[in-house]
Amino acid sequence: MSEKQNYRVLVAVDPTESELKPTEAGLLWFKKWVSDHRAHVDSVFVSSNQYGAIPVSESELSDYVKNLNLGNDVTSKILNEKSSSRRKAVETLVQYSKNAQDDLIVVSSHGRSGPGRLVLGSFAESLLAVSPVPVLFLCENADHVKPSNKMLFPTDFSKASKLALDLFLEQNSGYQGEVILFHAVPPPGAIFDTGVLGMPVYLPDSYWLELKAWTDTESEKLLKQVKEKGFNARMVVLDAVLNTPMAIQSTAQSENVDLIAMASLSRGLESAILGTVAKEIFRMRKWPVWVCGPETVFNEGKINEIK
Repeated sequence: MSEKQNYRVLVAVDPTESELKPTEAGLLWFKKWVSDHRAHVDSVFVSSNQYGAIPVSESELSDYVKNLNLGNDVTSKILNEKSSSRRKAVETLVQYSKNAQDDLIVVSSHGRSGPGRLVLGSFAESLLAVSPVPVLFLCENADHVKPSNKMLFPTDFSKASKLALDLFLEQNSGYQGEVILFHAVPPPGAIFDTGVLGMPVYLPDSYWLELKAWTDTESEKLLKQVKEKGFNARMVVLDAVLNTPMAIQSTAQSENVDLIAMASLSRGLESAILGTVAKEIFRMRKWPVWVCGPETVFNEGKINEIK
């Protein structure tokens, strides 16, 4: 299994917001990844013309970045955005990342609405919607997590999820830990949709039997593909799952994973599909979450090749 050389990582920081500063525990997995891949880290602060915005000098940004201890060869730069638009700030960061040919963008997943919440339409979520490369959301509440050398990848077996998994494994080639693939199956007899009169529609028992057989086949096939790429992997399938994000959280806790990775297909700057599973997971801010967003998936041009 070949490993790409010279990975480039862009870390979006904001020295003016104390709640946006990643914790040592939250940076643990990322620092190890940077060290293992000898990746170049470029830290950027997008300074927009917002009312009451605190100006930051190059030396202040440099000191802030040094205190994060991301590595010895870390550059820092201020990108000035004249408007106060979040959309423009995101576009500025994304364009900079494209020019630098980054492989990953890293951002803290905190919100400005107070502790414990991430506002819909925030910089982080807007970034995920348009980023041409995967986004790593750093976490805040990771002090309870002890390094386990395990990574969790929830999948629905869709083409997009398989492509995201391929990209994730590519970025982690040479990984000596365990990759845990996860799939949640809804309970038999669950409401599938609503009819034209608003009445619940229940699927027949034959559907659930076919779904179980399909899940078993897809699980075996995906697990085999991951192992053939040289990874130590296993599959976890949970039946009768009513709440997929909570099932993922429970599995991540019981397995004590270092990271959760997954795909998200919400498109549009302000997120056309709200409350997706990926967003529910990184809003918990308990683990670093690597997310392959819609632009990354579709810009790869490989989605129709996935079987």
